[in-house]
Amino acid sequence: MARWRRRALDTSPVQVVGVTHMKRIIRFGRSLLTHRLAKDGFFMFSGTMVANVGAYLYHLMVGRILGKEAYSEVGALLSLLYILNVPALVLLTAFTKFFSGYKASGSLDKARSLFVIATTYLAIITSILFVLALPFVPFLTQYLRLSSPWLVVWLFVGLVFFVLTTVNIGVLQGFQRFRQIALFGIVVSAIRLIFGAIGAPLGVGWTMVGFSVTGIVVYALYFLPIGFILQKKKAVVAIDMMPAVRYMIPTFLAILGITAIYSQDVVLVKHYLSAADAGLYAALSVLGKIIYYASFTVGTILFPVLAEHHEQGTDRRHMVWLGLAAVGAISVILTLGYGLFPTFIVRLLYGRVYDDAAPYMFSFGLFMTFFSLSYLLIQVCLAVGRTRVWVFAASAAILHVILVSLYHESLRSVVTVNIGVSSVLFFALLIYYGMEKNHAK
Repeated sequence: MARWRRRALDTSPVQVVGVTHMKRIIRFGRSLLTHRLAKDGFFMFSGTMVANVGAYLYHLMVGRILGKEAYSEVGALLSLLYILNVPALVLLTAFTKFFSGYKASGSLDKARSLFVIATTYLAIITSILFVLALPFVPFLTQYLRLSSPWLVVWLFVGLVFFVLTTVNIGVLQGFQRFRQIALFGIVVSAIRLIFGAIGAPLGVGWTMVGFSVTGIVVYALYFLPIGFILQKKKAVVAIDMMPAVRYMIPTFLAILGITAIYSQDVVLVKHYLSAADAGLYAALSVLGKIIYYASFTVGTILFPVLAEHHEQGTDRRHMVWLGLAAVGAISVILTLGYGLFPTFIVRLLYGRVYDDAAPYMFSFGLFMTFFSLSYLLIQVCLAVGRTRVWVFAASAAILHVILVSLYHESLRSVVTVNIGVSSVLFFALLIYYGMEKNHAK
């Protein structure tokens, strides 16, 4: 009996450790399910998935109606839009951070004043830039091998209104109105689908006209959910421009870099390869980006929450790890689906004409997995003021365009370059974030 007791005493520390770890896992699981980030994330994820279905129906419908060659023009133009839209994404990031500060202090009157000032200045600046950009239309038409320069003009028109809409969305994100964001995301995708259905049967030109009209209608609709600040009286807003500039310039470079990785491959493939291959790659890119769109809601929610916590000087590390876990889980599951059922997915969404894209589905899924994780880490760093993250994003983007320009013999070569650059970027960002010693402000 004494010997048995000694054995029990000898093994009890191991058992205690095991029980302790099990309790920690259970507590972690409960916190994951009950955390505000998870609750908002579930609502945002549900709404965004519905919106994404509409957005992908747009691409699938346009791709089927136009065919590979004509669809390659739309794909290249929309990828060019993502790159040209980087200043708008920077503004959205900055506006979200400013409006998050006003939320933390309860200053709705200052939020209204900032909204009016920002909208006025953006309207003037975008109008001037639109005129200045017109001389570049012939160059872009030739480089992308487009059928008409008017395609670029209509792209610019839509871009102007998308830039203006960033102020409205910045208000919603800054004040963490995630339900309105999700709801209007669904509305936007439905409007885009309607105008796409009208324009695509008439050709690429009318497809881009519908794209521009969508931007105008969406901008008007986004005034509805921000009424809670428009009803307030104006207040004096004192913005120290130097800190704002110091924040926005590196933020611009960071978002430009990560967005280039997301978009420039489609543009380069359109330039270097045949129209048929470019059409296949455009479809492959749209399918692969389902992974990004399925998980980007995590960053959308995490950014204003982290920014608010940073202003209050509270800890936020657990949120970041939860966010990475969520993005990683979503991305891996979808990538495995691409590897197991590539032909089925391609045929279901684009039809048999795009069957040649199936062999690249799993590889493109790996690319988008690393990209999505990298994008989240960049958002995290920007939310807490770690703006030097731009060095990693810009360096990766430059490396990406160099390697694709050198190795573009086939679609496989481009996808391999994508995986290499995005994976290196992710691990570099992970190390950079892990080096932060003071996680609280």
